[in-house]
Amino acid sequence: MKATAPVAAGVTRAMQAELLFFSLHWCRRVRLAPVLTFRLRPVVAWALVLVLMASAAPARAGEGEGEGEGEGEARLSDAAVATGEERSGSALATAAAVFPGILVPGTGHFVLRDAESGKRFLVLDGIAVLLRGVGFGGIVLAGGDDYLAPGLLSHAVAGMSLVTVGWLSDIVGAATGSDPFPLPHDPPGSLSASVGYTGLFGSQVNLRHGISLGADWRLGRFFASPWGLIEPSRSFYGVGSRFSLLAWQDGADPVTRVSVAASLAHRRFRFHRYSTTTGEVHGELRFNLGHLTPNMRNAYLIGRVGVGAEAFAFDSVDLQGSDLKPLLLMEIGGGAQVHRRVNVELVYRNRKDELPGGLVWPGVFDSYLGFLDLQGRVALSERFSVLGGVRWGNGLMPWICVESQLF
Repeated sequence: MKATAPVAAGVTRAMQAELLFFSLHWCRRVRLAPVLTFRLRPVVAWALVLVLMASAAPARAGEGEGEGEGEGEARLSDAAVATGEERSGSALATAAAVFPGILVPGTGHFVLRDAESGKRFLVLDGIAVLLRGVGFGGIVLAGGDDYLAPGLLSHAVAGMSLVTVGWLSDIVGAATGSDPFPLPHDPPGSLSASVGYTGLFGSQVNLRHGISLGADWRLGRFFASPWGLIEPSRSFYGVGSRFSLLAWQDGADPVTRVSVAASLAHRRFRFHRYSTTTGEVHGELRFNLGHLTPNMRNAYLIGRVGVGAEAFAFDSVDLQGSDLKPLLLMEIGGGAQVHRRVNVELVYRNRKDELPGGLVWPGVFDSYLGFLDLQGRVALSERFSVLGGVRWGNGLMPWICVESQLF
C-alpha cells in the first residue's frame, strides 16, 4: 500500500469528525444537544488530525517485527517512501516549483519526473483548500461573529500553513533530488544549560535588550526546560518552564513522533504596571516528510494544538474574573537537519500571549494573527552548540545563546 493511502484515510476520518462537531455545535445553538463549545471543537478535531496522521505513518510498523533497528530505517527509505529510481535535483524543476508551483502544487516534482510525489502534493493542497474554505467561508457566513471567528480562523490558518509547507517542500525536494537529509540531531547527555542575548525592536513592550538563561533536563522520555529572561533595567522579566513527554515514536522511523506537553510562564511588565501568568497543555506531532516525497526524507512537519489560559494582574486594580482569558493554541511549520551539524525550523505560532505578540495587518487582521518563529542550532562540538533565531510579530525579536552539555 502506498504511503499516501493511510494518510488520506486518517485525514478523511478527521474531516468526518470535524463535520460531526460542526453539526453538533449548530444543534446546540438551537438547544437540541448540550455538547462541546465552539471554541473547544477545533481543538478536539485537530487533535484527531494529529493522532490519525501519526498513526498513518507507522501503519506498516507491524510488518517484519523481527527486523533490527537498522533494517527498519532501511525499510522506511527503500519501501515506505521510495518511488523508483534515484533522481538528482535540477534548476529547471526548482524554478518550476517556485512558479507555477505556488499555484499548482507538486510542479517541481512533476518536472523532476516523480509523478507519484507530485500527486501527493496535489492531495495535500486539496486538504489545505478545504481547510481554508471552511475557515474563511465560515467567518463570512457567521458575519465575523467574535465568538465564532477565532475557532473558524484556526482552520484557515492551518490551511494556509499547510500549503506553505507543501510549497517549500516541493522547492527543496526539486532542488536536492532524492538524497535524504541527515537525521535530526539529538544532543547527547541528560542536562544542558544556556546563556545568551534577546532583543525586541519595533514593539510597544519596553524591552530592547535582555539576558536569557535556560536549561534542558532529559530523563528517558521526559523533558523539562526551565527558562528566564530579564531586561538589565528590570523593566521586564519572565520566568517559566516547559514539561514534555515523548508519548510515541516509530522504531522504523526515528523522525516521526508524538509528544504531550504542559507549560507555565509568568511575565512582569514593570513600566506598563501589569503582569501575566499563562498555563497551557498541548499535543505535538513531528511527521517525516519522506512519507510525502522521498526527496524530503528526514525533513519534518511540525504540528501543535492545545488549550490554555492567561491571567492578567494590574497594579491599579485587583484581578477579576474578566481578566482570565482562554487560549486556543495552534502551531504549524517544518524543519530539517540541513547539515550534519545544522538544524533549522520555521513555525507559524497562532498565539499572541508570547513576545513579540501577533502580527498586525491593519484593516484585515488586526487581532487574530500570531507570529513567525525561525530558529536554528549549530553544533560546534559534542558538548557546545550555538542556538539562535528571530520572531516576527508585533516587532522583531532576535535571540542568540550558547549551550553547553553539562552531563
